[in-house]
Amino acid sequence: MSFLLDVLKSIVFGCVQGISAWLPISSRAHLILLQSLWPIMPEWYYRMFLVFVSTGSAFAILVLFYRQLFLKRSFFRVWKSIVLASLPIVGFGMLLSYWIESVMSAKFVVAILLIAYGIILIGYAKHPVRAKYHSFHELGANEAVQFGLVQSLALFPGTSWLASGLLGGRFLKLERKASLLFSYLVSACSIVALNLFQFSMFFKDGYPLSFFQGFCGVLSAVCSFVVGIFIVRWWMRAFGEQSLRWAGFYRIALGLFMIVFFYIF
Repeated sequence: MSFLLDVLKSIVFGCVQGISAWLPISSRAHLILLQSLWPIMPEWYYRMFLVFVSTGSAFAILVLFYRQLFLKRSFFRVWKSIVLASLPIVGFGMLLSYWIESVMSAKFVVAILLIAYGIILIGYAKHPVRAKYHSFHELGANEAVQFGLVQSLALFPGTSWLASGLLGGRFLKLERKASLLFSYLVSACSIVALNLFQFSMFFKDGYPLSFFQGFCGVLSAVCSFVVGIFIVRWWMRAFGEQSLRWAGFYRIALGLFMIVFFYIF
């Protein structure tokens, strides 16, 4: 029975990650709630499990947009922009990983960031900006790095890779659809790089990962990958001001629920 429950838990966590990772609603906040209700133990394995499940969602982006990444004539220009934007994210992620996990992952901080980003997204939807750039190919090196600096905020649980990327696009006056695509590509590549670093640290520290634990981690990654593909395809069609408004209200409601759930009841 324990075996079946652990398998089911891996599937549920993977599906939740796949749904929430590529919407501007914070996958980490949802996983914090799920971990509180149905915990994955021990704690070190849960941290490794997060690496598995986020890698699955990242590969959903790499597979969905493989043409933009590998088959276009602008291959080198695309990867130059992605690498430049990813550098500050990966750099901060490696340098601040301990502080982020020990301080910024506090449930109250996550709830406040959910609410704050929700308010920002509602404002984003209400006040459209005339685009200066209509493709991320048009961004220079400085603009790509600036985009990455803004998206680095996604390292804090409770924010969102997509929401932070959209804010970076708004800051640079990048057209909305181009900002959405660039957010996805930079996020996925940054997550893969950071997760490789995390895996190396886990194995360096000698955590005893069993075959079954590895199986559950891979299963969650596959579920996150499959669900993520469907969610991104849907969101690319549905993306607009109205979609960001409901996402903003949803974030505020979720943040308030976390405060009530963890600190009142």
